[in-house]
Amino acid sequence: MPLANNHLYHVTIRARSDGVAAYLDGKPLCEYRTDGRDVCAQRMFSARSSRLIAVGSLESIVEYHRLEVTPVTGQPMIALDKAEDGRPLNPPAVSVSPGGAYELAAADATAHGASLSFQRSMHAAAVEDSPDENPDGLRNFGNWGSEHEYVSWIVDVTKAGPFSVAVTCACPPDQAGSDVEVTVDGQPALSMTVESSGAWNTFARVELGAANLTAGHVTVALRATRKAHKLIMDVEHITLTPAP
Repeated sequence: MPLANNHLYHVTIRARSDGVAAYLDGKPLCEYRTDGRDVCAQRMFSARSSRLIAVGSLESIVEYHRLEVTPVTGQPMIALDKAEDGRPLNPPAVSVSPGGAYELAAADATAHGASLSFQRSMHAAAVEDSPDENPDGLRNFGNWGSEHEYVSWIVDVTKAGPFSVAVTCACPPDQAGSDVEVTVDGQPALSMTVESSGAWNTFARVELGAANLTAGHVTVALRATRKAHKLIMDVEHITLTPAP
């Protein structure tokens, strides 16, 4: 059954003692009669533990908006609005800081891709016993290895105007050279070639230019247009600062 891009679907998996059935938007999709003893997960689809329930996609980029586990009768006993890494499946819009800037942290982004992961950086782990040095944990997006994957934020802009755009990122010398861009609601992209910051655990701020933000909810996206090596870069946050 072909699926359309940019369309929200509701998938139901019904597991019973005599088999498993799948439904797409309430319509039967497939069914397999079994008592469970003749089935097992292939290694590439296995979760970290056999006691976990996991979902995933094969060779495609899928966003999961809500996951529920419901008994045969009754209300959902598990309802997940957050990913395993702790981020909301539908992050709230980023609000303005007291100084008028917007900090688009990795924790507030939506990851569009199967391999992108939300990480506690190596630097954070090294100084985790020094909370004054590292109050925010320096969480970042990493494992970015495909031009088809990207991250985005919804920003609640209270006052329209020009803003300077900067990306705080990390990349070792042997992975530098990829091209990335930041777009703001269809405006011309702000582009950069990823330079080495010294190491994965060394983050550097890179100024990209200026963009005009309109009042209301604005979408900011970070994409790669060309991959030079195995990985593109790690991303800690994007900062939007009112331009003078």
